[in-house]
Amino acid sequence: MNGFKPLDLNEDNVQAIFNRCLANDETNECIKSVLQQTSFGYEQDSNPILFDKKRLIDNLKNIRYLYGQLITTHEDTNTIHTSKESNGNVMTNYARKIWTDNKRYINAIFPFRSGI
Repeated sequence: MNGFKPLDLNEDNVQAIFNRCLANDETNECIKSVLQQTSFGYEQDSNPILFDKKRLIDNLKNIRYLYGQLITTHEDTNTIHTSKESNGNVMTNYARKIWTDNKRYINAIFPFRSGI
């Protein structure tokens, strides 16, 4: 095996991968993500975040593993909510434990939701 060590879904791991994948001066190819879009009911689109495509691909296994720990993945819901009462609550992991109360970390994981 290639030495893959699964990461627990927690604030530190999500933020580390998010920061690792951000585009910088050495980035050759970017992927743009807009977190808040008018098509989803927001008043205006948020500023795009640029990610380094190569680093996203290099971290894809960890990203998918983290995303797979969300309750929304196991409930097969197509909606995402930050309300703790919602079935599509992205702050809850598959064991029904809250992994974060900070929406900053939610924003960090969802640019990866649409795939690479």
